[in-house]
Amino acid sequence: MTKHIESTVLRLPVRDADRAPARRPADQQSAAAGDVGPLIPVHEIPGLAPHERAAELRLRVRSGVYGRPSVVEQVARAVVQARGQSS
Repeated sequence: MTKHIESTVLRLPVRDADRAPARRPADQQSAAAGDVGPLIPVHEIPGLAPHERAAELRLRVRSGVYGRPSVVEQVARAVVQARGQSS
């Protein structure tokens, strides 16, 4: 006859399981600078040549300006408003 052996796997306690997850450094940075005032669309900036407008857009995208929640909301409102005017 074979022996039936039960093994018990102990569960290790999870440290700080009752705390909220930590915020990533990128989230902390965007939260610190998250309250950006109204963003001026690149096509409305006076005196920019076409290549300067493209450079400004690239800079905004690379620096994460369009990833901030306040800016995303502003862009979404502008899109919805433009759709309403074109109908």
